[in-house]
Amino acid sequence: MALVVESTSTVSASNADNVTITKPTGVAVGDLLFIVASGWQTNLPTCSGFTNAATYSVSVGGTIVAVGMLYRIADASDVSASNYTVAIAGSATSSGIASMFRISGWTSGNPVLVSATGNGSADGITSSGATGLTLVRPQPQLLVLANVFQSTSGALSSATFSGYSITSANSNPTWTELQDTQIAVLAGAANVAMSVAYASSSDTSTITDYTTTVSSDTNGDADAVISLLAVICEPSNETADVSHLDSAPTIFGPTVSQVNVSLDMSHNAVTPTVSGIDAYANAPTVWENETKPSTTWVNEDK
Repeated sequence: MALVVESTSTVSASNADNVTITKPTGVAVGDLLFIVASGWQTNLPTCSGFTNAATYSVSVGGTIVAVGMLYRIADASDVSASNYTVAIAGSATSSGIASMFRISGWTSGNPVLVSATGNGSADGITSSGATGLTLVRPQPQLLVLANVFQSTSGALSSATFSGYSITSANSNPTWTELQDTQIAVLAGAANVAMSVAYASSSDTSTITDYTTTVSSDTNGDADAVISLLAVICEPSNETADVSHLDSAPTIFGPTVSQVNVSLDMSHNAVTPTVSGIDAYANAPTVWENETKPSTTWVNEDK
């Protein structure tokens, strides 16, 4: 079943410990609801009823940056819902940026097959990504790439993102940028920016690298950036592998249930007659030696 991004929504808010994101249009029971949201310091985003699909929180050059991906399979309550609250545990001056997908073609469990992360720090960041990867993708897939930038508290740099790319034996797929947003945190003490992009691909070669172009200010202080790439593969019906057999076996299931089946002697040329014991000796005769004669024998004279 093909994975399709049916609808999306985004939200951002400065100096807020949670953001309310509008439900993507057309949600139906069984749809995959997928949220990508920034965190703040070591606090990862959460949303009631959603489960972590992939998360990343790391200290980069002394600055802690976090991002999370959450998922939920829609039920009747999601059909009637209008929005969701994405929270970042912490103070009331935390950040809030979030993107939400409604995806058809996935109906059970964590949709992220594999993921990869990367980070960097510089004064004037130009790229974000990771190298030396071995991300497998056995089926056609949906790729979701998130980047989070954070300035240091002493220098309010800003950043924007573009040029999303993966490296494999196949060409880079076409990416759709869903969000590229910046917000203020802690009443202007730091800036946070997040981008989210996605691509559908039918290629199955291993992903070895991914990258995003970053444009950030240079003002003498190093800033931090992290990235998270998720591979959501289409589900497939597995078949038994009998390629190692010379001839594929035919397996028959039982067709009848038999009880008290007669003894099968079909392997005998002549069916034997089995007779039971019908008599036995009750009082057998006791054998005795004959009585010795009473006559006295006398040897004859020579």
